[in-house]
Amino acid sequence: MKQIIWLAVFLIAISGVSAATTVDMNWNGGGTFGANFAVDDDATAAFTTVGSFASGTFHMTEGVDSTGWGVKPVSTKVNAEVTNGFIQYQYDRTDSYYGSEQYGPVDRSSYSYIDSMGGTAELELNARSDVFKFGTNGAHWADSNSFVADGTYYAEHKIENGADNFAFFKAGGIGTLDIEHQKDSTGGDYNSASINFGKGTYVGSDVTQTGVGSFGVGAHYENGFEMGGVIAGGPVDYSQNFNFGDGFSWTDYSFKGD
Repeated sequence: MKQIIWLAVFLIAISGVSAATTVDMNWNGGGTFGANFAVDDDATAAFTTVGSFASGTFHMTEGVDSTGWGVKPVSTKVNAEVTNGFIQYQYDRTDSYYGSEQYGPVDRSSYSYIDSMGGTAELELNARSDVFKFGTNGAHWADSNSFVADGTYYAEHKIENGADNFAFFKAGGIGTLDIEHQKDSTGGDYNSASINFGKGTYVGSDVTQTGVGSFGVGAHYENGFEMGGVIAGGPVDYSQNFNFGDGFSWTDYSFKGD
């Protein structure tokens, strides 16, 4: 019999307690697994996986606002696999104020999705935020953000920094997919709306696909854009899309802007 699993969890700060809160969850079975988290008014996370078989782990740490900034540091890690189904994860930073001072746009978010029919899909994603910054694969975790699939698949990943600036990749096809997506970071100095997309400390992000499919990246920046040796003033709309019939690879698709 198909196993149905659904969990909804809300983290609520307890006044006077100066210790981090840690949540660890794991699942293994067919059907649906989902979790929703809210850390005060500072951050929210929503995770769902649906498939004929699904397994994985979720880790979340609600840090302590020891400096009195009013916004708790939060870090998360998702490592999930699904057969004939999908994995979806969204993380939002919802507060960036210290008193009346704002450190970057409040509405910073990361959205990730991957699916497979006739095969498996895997997602390993790290996301974190505090009063200053928001991003994926930060100092809390050493490994990269990975999107892996086979069969008939689709994957996308998007970072938004405020109402205007965003960056994303999309991939689809029949065959195999392996994306090692490095660090996403958003600027934390006052109203900075910068996004470094897929830029690791020493290497950039890469994608390898076999079979038939497509891969694309895009972004909008209000003030400027830089990729490799190419620099452009804003506003900039960037888009590159590739369709292929016998595999595709790109060693470094990372870029940045503000």
